Amino acid sequence: MGWEMHVLRKSFLTCVSFLCWAIWKARCSFVYQHQPVSPTLTLRFGLSLAYEFLEANKLESLESNPTSLSRPIWTAPPPSFVKLNCDAAWKAPSEAGLGVIIRDHTGSFLGGSAVPAKCSSAAVAESEAVLSGVNLAISMDLKLVKFESDALEIISDLRNTSSSSNWRTYPIIQQIRRRCTFFDDCCWDWVPREANRAAHLAASLANRTVGPQRWANQPPPSLTRVLRNDGLPCPPANL
Repeated sequence: MGWEMHVLRKSFLTCVSFLCWAIWKARCSFVYQHQPVSPTLTLRFGLSLAYEFLEANKLESLESNPTSLSRPIWTAPPPSFVKLNCDAAWKAPSEAGLGVIIRDHTGSFLGGSAVPAKCSSAAVAESEAVLSGVNLAISMDLKLVKFESDALEIISDLRNTSSSSNWRTYPIIQQIRRRCTFFDDCCWDWVPREANRAAHLAASLANRTVGPQRWANQPPPSLTRVLRNDGLPCPPANL
């Protein structure tokens, strides 16, 4: 019980610290740049930074835990292919975050996105995350792509070209199939959540933002730590 209280106290003080910094930043922008102050945006900005900081510290503790070495990890695609991981973080009744991470055969970060969305169910959110990944890959003109998700139902439907198990996701699955004709080659693989952590964190970040984010070759600090924790290279983040 004492340890739980310590963790809760630390998390609370972290949130308070980042909220104070966000309020100070908003105040400076108002005074020196004459930008209007939005209490809602200031609150969300401060909490987003706090959660990202707490998540990054959680990952550092996992790195120092010997038992974490046996967990499933992300594996690189074959040469000439890129691997696109996607995931969704859904909150009832309709809030969702869609996360996408793209890496090459050396494990180097090529790009990613975190997009808030409105989805009626977790399955719809997972299918929308895959569609978001397909759209990002097309916009980057990637031709050889291995897609990974921890949503078994969605991956199974994409592998089965004749039908879909969920009528709610069927239109999205069909849209994904049509757009995949852009690629010279693509495949769909299910992975456990532990091997999809970077995309999961990107989806969680999307739930705490007011608009879509896209990263070209410089992920945010928390994602950098996840990518490094996979044991593969990643561009350094500007801390």
